[in-house]
Amino acid sequence: MNKVLRVSDIAFLNKETYKKGSFPRFIKYLDTGNLTKNKIDSFQILDTAKDKIPSRAQRKTKRDTILYSTVRPNQEHYGYIEKEIDGLVVSTGFTTIDVFDKSISPKYLYYLLTQNSITEYLQILGTSGVSAYPSISPYDIGNLKFKFPSKKNQDRIVRVLSDLDTKIELNNKINTELEAMAKLIYDYWFVQFDFPFDFAQGKPRENGKPYKSSGGKMEFNAELKREIPVGWEDGFFGDLGEIVTGGTPSTKNRDYFTEDGIAWISPKDLSISKNKYIDKGATDITELGLNNSSAKLMPENSILLTTRAPIGYIGVSLNEVCTNQGFKSIVPFDRFGVEYVYYTVKFNVPHLQKIGVGSTFKEISKEVFSNVKTVIPDKKVLELFISKINPLSERIKIAEKENKELSKLRDWLLPMLMNGQVTVGTTYKNEEEQLRVAAEPEIVYEKEQTAIDTLFETLNWDYEVAAIQVLTQRRFGFTYGKKYTHKMFSNIELLNTMPKFKELAFKEKGWGMFSKAIAKTIDTQKFIYFHRLDHGAEVLKVRPNATKEIMTWMGAPENKDFVTQVNQMLDLYEKPLINRDMDRIELLNTVLECMKVIETDNLQAIRDKMAMWKMEEEYNKTKAEKFSENETLHMIGFVKPYIKN
Repeated sequence: MNKVLRVSDIAFLNKETYKKGSFPRFIKYLDTGNLTKNKIDSFQILDTAKDKIPSRAQRKTKRDTILYSTVRPNQEHYGYIEKEIDGLVVSTGFTTIDVFDKSISPKYLYYLLTQNSITEYLQILGTSGVSAYPSISPYDIGNLKFKFPSKKNQDRIVRVLSDLDTKIELNNKINTELEAMAKLIYDYWFVQFDFPFDFAQGKPRENGKPYKSSGGKMEFNAELKREIPVGWEDGFFGDLGEIVTGGTPSTKNRDYFTEDGIAWISPKDLSISKNKYIDKGATDITELGLNNSSAKLMPENSILLTTRAPIGYIGVSLNEVCTNQGFKSIVPFDRFGVEYVYYTVKFNVPHLQKIGVGSTFKEISKEVFSNVKTVIPDKKVLELFISKINPLSERIKIAEKENKELSKLRDWLLPMLMNGQVTVGTTYKNEEEQLRVAAEPEIVYEKEQTAIDTLFETLNWDYEVAAIQVLTQRRFGFTYGKKYTHKMFSNIELLNTMPKFKELAFKEKGWGMFSKAIAKTIDTQKFIYFHRLDHGAEVLKVRPNATKEIMTWMGAPENKDFVTQVNQMLDLYEKPLINRDMDRIELLNTVLECMKVIETDNLQAIRDKMAMWKMEEEYNKTKAEKFSENETLHMIGFVKPYIKN
């Protein structure tokens, strides 16, 4: 194919808008500032019968609509509607792009439009106009010309880039949940004062009873104007660490700034990043710039907080950094640790936003910030909190670093795939796709293998899936469906008894833990098939002509551990509490996953996690609705002896 086409030749621009009085009753309004690089941070939920509807709320969307902001293109306010969103109305600040040419993949066009070279070109167009700020028109987008390969090649390229985006988004979702769990623990311990406490020994202890709820002694603190645990004290932010202000070198001196120097962070850098950790901003400063400004170098693990324009962006430094004057940062004292100071400051952001002063924009001075009142916990409670939260934060840090590398890979691949320098190979080696460089056809760039079973999947689970059916049939006299197989793998992995399972990636589904690799194996049906029962349900069975091969595989020494673990799990399934019941197996799966994510067997913490786990059933919206508190408590007690530390 490889034909050159204008965007306006293949797509409608701003095809449909809502006329006054034609809105549905409830709408989700999306403004340009709430969408960045295909990530929506929030909607405005509006009742059109009662609420005032913004005048810019007009554009209609559908599945595969591309959204592209016409204001300041370099801020990358663009996105792609993967699935239709009920009631979505977007701002007229977006150009909506709906592909009508069947030979063009909408997602491929989206990737073309979001290349850095295109956003930079559109930014230049925008700055050459007469508007007070850089802006473009739908005509500017429609007039862009691109070379399009065959639809088949477009789809191949989209698959590679989408898999990278999916992995990045998966990491983001995991981090959001880990951050929510860490915040939940902080709130329990230092806001509600229900930290775990051993009343017999008179000290905080893992798996102890919640302090305040169990009758722990409290006393009224006049400075904080609230009750706090006996022995705790009141203090100030200045007691938690060294308070550091920032500064900006003179922008008139080019020698003060560089692309690769001392990391220098601005509020804009934190607003764009959206990550917990940050290593550098858009611009570095030189040592000369540092020495000739009020900016101060801070060590790794400093807490960075914007205290003007706006108040409330917060991050943790991954290395030595300095900031501009829009920050009041804290270098935590060792006693408190990074995580306690981070979550204490984050908890107080709403209060900080209230006490800011200023006519043009609100600001907090160093003196006011240093004197914000806070509770000073018992040393042993702090030590226990640090030991509990640090592993969660380390997982967040690792995922953010991985996302950074994946983003670099995607940004490197995107233009090269689009201009034909790199093509997606049509041949396969060990069922693993390869990328071939067109300019150097003799060189094959194989994708890096990771533990994620999407883009980089290499492991095959045909024998394991079939063995589960053989062993289950032998023990119970019947088999279950595919969800059972996912849960079997997940339960074994969650009990940490099979190192090989580290190569599997599981994610939460409404019915339990799900692995794309296992789903792919089941769909392949190499040794298994779906058998429909009289009442319509489908179960998995092993093909009769494959039974001998599976039995031989199960008897091999290298597979002994797997067979043993499946049999041990079947032993659990036969215990009276579960009794081979799929709902009980689901509850076991749920409790194990919750205990793994939040790293505690505390009933309330697990119930809170279950309340966040959405389901796909008509009568149960969350796991907490499906399973009662008493059922959960019994399952926690049941599974604890089997968990390996």
